[in-house]
Amino acid sequence: MARRATEKTGARVKRIAIVALFLIVACHRETSPTVVFEAGLGDTDDSFHAVADRVRKVAPVFLYDRAGLGDMPAASTPRTPSNIARELHDRLTKENVAPPYILVSHSAGAWYALQFASDYRGEVAGLVMIDPTPFHFFDDGVKLLPPEYEQKMRDYEAKASPGRRAEWDARFDAAKEAQWWLRQHDEWTHQWIGGRHVVVYAGHYVQSENPDAVVAEIVRIVDSLRSRSSAFRAR
Repeated sequence: MARRATEKTGARVKRIAIVALFLIVACHRETSPTVVFEAGLGDTDDSFHAVADRVRKVAPVFLYDRAGLGDMPAASTPRTPSNIARELHDRLTKENVAPPYILVSHSAGAWYALQFASDYRGEVAGLVMIDPTPFHFFDDGVKLLPPEYEQKMRDYEAKASPGRRAEWDARFDAAKEAQWWLRQHDEWTHQWIGGRHVVVYAGHYVQSENPDAVVAEIVRIVDSLRSRSSAFRAR
């Protein structure tokens, strides 16, 4: 998953994010995959606009806000990965966005993307997970962070919108539901074509701080899928 280290330069401290971009390519007959963006916990699709504007030059994109976020009405179900994955699939179907899909997720959005890939694996051609949140982060990972982070978490919770608060309150259940995927990551990167980790210099919001790296990986998986589809048709 994602790890971080710090590098001191004079009085400044730089954070180096080791970003896990899992690229999992399956062979589909279709040559026009749609890139679906899944934002992090409590975030809206605004977090991906810079990347999506560039990606849509090479492939169709689908940006959306989950229930309770942005202008979307509040959710009627708990904010677990299975519910969120089902809601995304229903929305893609309703809006006639056909597979295959390349799921691009950020932070805890990886939990929802992985669940979607599990439930609708035949429709998913690729996964790009940007600094995915470890499943035990809110239990154990926070103990490794500076003391001031605890206050930031309290501030986040106090100021969160109802939609963000719903996802925040469900974070432990969501992590528990998704954690079994932890064992699958290395297996996928070995068994599926094109799986790899990419290390870049950036903070948590890699798509904003180093969009070139994210765009490059998405384009790579799009090109790979199209190449394999062409080879399949040529047989």
